[in-house]
Parts: sequence; structure tokens; C-alpha cells
Amino acid sequence: MMEIELLSTYKHENIVSLVRYYGEGMHKILVYRYEKNGSLEHNLIHKKKDLKWIQRLQICLDAAHGLEYLHDDVQHQHIIIHRAQTSYWMRLGRQKYSILGCAKFLVQIYVYSFGIVILEVLFGRLVKNTAKNPSEEYLNERRFYAKLAQNHYEKEKLDEIIESDLQTQMNSDSLTTFSSITYQCLKNSKEERPTMSQVVDQLEKALDYQHVASKI
Repeated sequence: MMEIELLSTYKHENIVSLVRYYGEGMHKILVYRYEKNGSLEHNLIHKKKDLKWIQRLQICLDAAHGLEYLHDDVQHQHIIIHRAQTSYWMRLGRQKYSILGCAKFLVQIYVYSFGIVILEVLFGRLVKNTAKNPSEEYLNERRFYAKLAQNHYEKEKLDEIIESDLQTQMNSDSLTTFSSITYQCLKNSKEERPTMSQVVDQLEKALDYQHVASKI
């Protein structure tokens, strides 16, 4: 009932909306807006060649806008609890990209999980065992993946783990800005991680750099 109340109250174009609720006895169904292009996870597995760098930037930015809304516009009224964010919960619509509107994650610690998702977008591969309900095995894999990325970033060797087809599409300023904010999201200390507003700002810059480069 808390989820229904929250989703009925808070609306944002980048949060998948609740369409209807059915309840009869023990049977309860939440009906969400249908996003025809499926999850980010599905697209990174089956259609990653179709996801150009500029589209990946837009996906991350749209999701960040949705999360910024939850952090800044909603959190002052409610503490929203959400399950651990993975690319499974990000849905790709025809004209915009959204996060699934489930009220089951702790907003205050969310940036780290979002950092993992945008790592997947950057490297073109998923953290193993991504699932609806992440297991301890998944969480351990996620920590390893984050550390791998941090090490390569610090040694300026990201090119070793970014797929070559994707690298050829990237403007250098766009990649630098994107990888920097990703690195900041993965800091161990919550105090060192950026706010979602800062994440949005840097992702907008990365996308702008890419747009300018594409017009040259």
C-alpha cells in the first residue's frame, strides 16, 4: 500500500508510472506503463551493438533525472526504500528512458548502485548475476567490478576494458567527463560520493560534448 501511495503521488517522466492496481483477497497486482524496448540489462546483452555511445549517455542522464527527483523533490517528505538498483530495473521506452517506479530502495545510498549501472553502460558488459533480487554473489562481483574500473581509471588505462567498437564513437571530453563522475560515484565513503544533482550536471556535460563532436 505504501508503494501504491507513493507512485500515485509522485510523478516524473523518467519514472515508470503506475497505471492501475487490482486487489482481491490475497491477490494483488500492480500494473505499470509498458516500455516496449525492455530493460537496459536485456539491451546490453542482446542489442549492445545497436546502443551507440550517444544513446548510452542519454539513457544514463534520463535515469539520473528520475533519481534526482526522488532524492531532491521526494526525500524531504518520505524516505523511499527501493531494492538494490541494477540495469534490470531500468526500462527503455521508445522516446525516453526510465527507471522502474518501485518504491523499494534507500535513496541515501543509491549513488553507488547507480555508479555500477553506468559502469555497465560504459564497458558494454554486465556485472554477473544481475537479478531482480541480487544475491551475495552478485554483490561480491559488483565490488570486484568497481575496483577493477577504479584501478584502470587511476592508471589512465580505461581503454583496456572499454570495447573497441564503442571507443571509436567516443569524444574524448565526453569520455573523460563520464568516467570521472562514474569514478566519484564508486567512492567507498558516502561523504565522498556526489549528489544526484551533481551526477546530472556532469552527465549533461558529457552528452553536450558528444553532441558538439557529432556535428563537426
